[in-house]
Amino acid sequence: MNSQFTQAVKDAREIITYKPTLATGYLRLGSLYQMQGRQKDAIEAYSLGLQSVSQDDPEYAQLVCGKDAASQQNDKRVDFVALLPVEIANRIILKLSYTSKAAGLTVSNTWRKRVLSCTEAWTTIVTGNDDPADRRVASYVSQLARHVQCLTTNSQDQKLCSKYMLSMRNGQFDKLQWLSLKASVTKLMTQSISATMTLAFWHIRNTLTKFELDYDTNKRVSVKVADILFTLPNLHTFSFKTGSVLSLVIGSMDLVEEPHNTLADLEIHAQAASITGEIIKPLLLQCQKLRRLCLVGCTTTVLQEVNQHCENLELFGYNYKDGLPALYQPQRKISKPAGLKQIYTNNGGALVPGSDFLPLIYRNMSTLTTIFANLDESSGINFGGITKYPNFNLDKLTSLTLWPNKKGQPSDLIRAISTCKNLNSFSALNICDFKPIVDTLVKIPPTNDLMLVYANEENNISSLVQLFNYYASKSENSKSLQNITLRLCQKLSNSVLKALGKVKTLQVIHLENLPLVTKEGLHEFLEMLPAAVYSITVSNMSCVSNDTMTILSEMKCLRYVYLEELSNVTDVGIMELANKSKSLHTLSIKKCRSIPDSAIVYAKQLVDTVIDVTEDVNSD
Repeated sequence: MNSQFTQAVKDAREIITYKPTLATGYLRLGSLYQMQGRQKDAIEAYSLGLQSVSQDDPEYAQLVCGKDAASQQNDKRVDFVALLPVEIANRIILKLSYTSKAAGLTVSNTWRKRVLSCTEAWTTIVTGNDDPADRRVASYVSQLARHVQCLTTNSQDQKLCSKYMLSMRNGQFDKLQWLSLKASVTKLMTQSISATMTLAFWHIRNTLTKFELDYDTNKRVSVKVADILFTLPNLHTFSFKTGSVLSLVIGSMDLVEEPHNTLADLEIHAQAASITGEIIKPLLLQCQKLRRLCLVGCTTTVLQEVNQHCENLELFGYNYKDGLPALYQPQRKISKPAGLKQIYTNNGGALVPGSDFLPLIYRNMSTLTTIFANLDESSGINFGGITKYPNFNLDKLTSLTLWPNKKGQPSDLIRAISTCKNLNSFSALNICDFKPIVDTLVKIPPTNDLMLVYANEENNISSLVQLFNYYASKSENSKSLQNITLRLCQKLSNSVLKALGKVKTLQVIHLENLPLVTKEGLHEFLEMLPAAVYSITVSNMSCVSNDTMTILSEMKCLRYVYLEELSNVTDVGIMELANKSKSLHTLSIKKCRSIPDSAIVYAKQLVDTVIDVTEDVNSD
C-alpha cells in the first residue's frame, strides 16, 4: 500500500510539473495527503494550487474547499504523544519499527523530542538500506548516539558513514558495546574516513567489547589487527575479514605491550593459505585467553601453534566457513581451562592431513564433544600401532561428522568412539566401506541423529541393513534412532528402507536422490513407519507420486511435509494431501514443476503454512 501511495504522489507531482496552471494535479496531491492524515502537506498543496490556478478555472472552488477541509481537520487533530505520560509514550515508541521511529523524528518538535529521548528505542541501530529512514536517523545521530549500545552499518552512502564516524570521534557513542562495519562500508573508506575511524576507536575503547570489521576484497587495509588490539583493550569478541594476505594486515604485535587478556573470541578470514604458523604465533601469544578461534585461509602449520599456545580454547574452526557455533557463557571468567570441546575442519575441499590434526584431537580427547573431521589419515598416523597415541578414546563425544581419507575408507576416529556412551549425532560422507563403522556403532548405544551422504557402493547395503536392524531391536523398549537423513546414495535399495522402517522411534525423515528405491519400496517403507513420525522430506525422487501423497495424508501425527524437485506429483496429490491430512501444519513445495498454482492456492485454504518456491523456478 505504501508503494502505491508513493507512486500516486509521484504521478500527481508530474501532472503539476507538466501543467502547473491545471487544478487536477493539486487536487490529487492534496487529497492523497488528506487520506494519509498529513493535513499540513495537504494545506500546502492546495495553497500552491490557489496561487497557480486562475480563479476563473471551474475547479478553483474545489481547491478552496479542499484547503478549508484540511485546515479544519488539522485544527481538530490531537497529538496523543504530547498528551500521554512519558512512560506510556515510550512503550508505544518501543513497538514501532525502525522505519516508523525514523518517520516520527519528522512529525513535529514534540514527537522528535519524545522519540529522541526514548533510550530503549535506540539501543540497537542497523543501517544498510540507504533509504529515507537511514538518512533521517543519520541526521540526528549526534543526539541518538548516547543511547546506542549496538551499531551495525552496511551502508553504501559515504556521507551517512561519515556522520556516524564523526559522532564516534566526538565521543558521542559513550555506551557503544558492539560495532559491526560491513564490506560495503569499508569499500567507501577514504584516507580521511580511515583517519576518523582510528580516532573514533580511541573514544569507544572503554566500552566496546565486540567488533566486526569486514574489509572489501579489493580494498587496501588501513587499520591493522595489532592497531585494533592496542586501541581496544576491553575487546571480548573480534572478527576481521579481508581478501589480503594476513602478513600485510596483521601488523606488529610489539605494539600491543600488555597481553590482551579480555579477548576470548577471535575470527580471522584472509586470503587462502596466507595464515601460517609463523604469522599467527605472535597473535596467539598475545591473546592466550582465547576460548573460540576460527581461522579461514590457513595452512596446516597453524595447528601446531594452536596446540601449543591456546590452552583455554573451547571451540576451534580450521578453514571452516559454515559458521562456527557461538560461545556458551561468553563473558564467563576462566578459573581453569575447560579444554577443547568442539573442533571443525573445512567443509569439503582439500583433506586435512591427519598427522597435523590428530595431535590436537588426541590432546583434548577427554573434553571433546563435537568433531567435524575432513581428514586424510593416510599421511603417516596409524592408531593401530598405539605407541604414539595410547588409549585413544573419545568417551564424551556427542557429535561426529566424518569424511574419508583419499581411499574413501573409514577414519581411525571410528575406533576412538567404541567406548562412547553419549553419541547423539553421527554423519558420514562418501564412505566406501561402512562395515568398520557399523561394527563400531552396534557396540554403543544408538545415536539420535544419523546422516549418510554419498553412500555409493553396493557392498554397503548389507552393513546398513545390519545397522538399522540393530536400531530396530533397541527401539522395542529403549531410546533409539529418531532422525534419519539419506542423501545422494546411488546404490541404496529397498531392503535398506525396509530395515529402517522397523525402527519404532523414528520421528524425522529426509530422503533425497535415491535412484534405486522403487515406488513399491518407498510406499512399503512409509506404511511401516511408527505414528511418532512428524516430519518427512522427499527430494529429487522419481518414485514419489500422487499415491505417495495419499499415504502421507493418512499418517496421524505428520505435521511437516517438504517436497522438492518431484516431477510426478501433480495437483491431484497435493489436493488430496491437504484434504485428508488431520494434523498437517506446514507444507513446503519447491521446484515441483508439475504442481500448478491452483493446487497451491487450494492447499493454502486448508493448511496453516504453505511455502511455495515454484515461482522462482517458473521465472527462470
